[in-house]
Amino acid sequence: MKISVIIPVFNDINGLKDTVISLNKQTLNKSEFEIIVANDGGIENINQYCKEENITCISIVPNMGSYNARNEGIKVSKCEHLAFVDADALPDENWLKSGLEALQNNDYVGGKVELIMKDKSNASIYEATRSFDIEKYLSQFHFAPTVNLFVKKSVIDKIGMFDSGLRSSGDYEFGNRVNEGSYKMGYAADAVVRHFTRNKEELFKKNIRLAKGKVDLRRRTNYFSGFSRGLLMCLRGIIPAKPLSGYNRYGFINGIGVYIFACRVKMNYYKCYYDALKKNEITENVSSKAEVQLIHETKIA
Repeated sequence: MKISVIIPVFNDINGLKDTVISLNKQTLNKSEFEIIVANDGGIENINQYCKEENITCISIVPNMGSYNARNEGIKVSKCEHLAFVDADALPDENWLKSGLEALQNNDYVGGKVELIMKDKSNASIYEATRSFDIEKYLSQFHFAPTVNLFVKKSVIDKIGMFDSGLRSSGDYEFGNRVNEGSYKMGYAADAVVRHFTRNKEELFKKNIRLAKGKVDLRRRTNYFSGFSRGLLMCLRGIIPAKPLSGYNRYGFINGIGVYIFACRVKMNYYKCYYDALKKNEITENVSSKAEVQLIHETKIA
């Protein structure tokens, strides 16, 4: 076998089935790749489905997050190349073949992500317009999202796996370690994964997860620390990622509606970030007081 496909999944049997169906249509011969499902939470119907499909399944109880799940998949993989995709994503039939070709000249490869609009709502238009600029992620921020990522296992052997303590932004943290190790990073436009756009509730829920991930990164790297950086974040919170002209392809009136929705999403994200930051600072203060109390009691004893 040439490549291991690792799919973390948390209680999404239908999404997993869609992804596996796409993988079964790959132009790469089935004997040349394995599928590893990391069942975060040990959901029984997922275990049963994998057994029926003769797919390697790791049951993780209790659930510990997607990056920990990916690490568990890495541990049992049998191949020198690794591919990561999310449950509910739909890899193109040439996905694995194109990813392997890109890995011949690179150590770390991000593939193209195309969004399928569920409807013409503001949420769908917003996400379809602004999400997954993989080339920009790689050139400016040195990472590719794990919805479509290829990595040589030898890289992980040297720099380590994903940070399992992160619930979000683990792809960013890992990609930057790859970049700091001077490994060659590339983009594969032909390695395509398709993903459905989220609705408003799903976008706001994603904001909570992303904000917590950024706070975790801040604890490790001082990311977004300092008054000036915080002020910049507040200003960015009222300005969408794209100007109004970026949404006009759906009509001027619709463009205005999507622009206003984009402002709401951005402001909601930074509210979630500062809520998470405040909660983290309270937790750290409690931990510090407990540590001081323990030292004091030890001295008395």
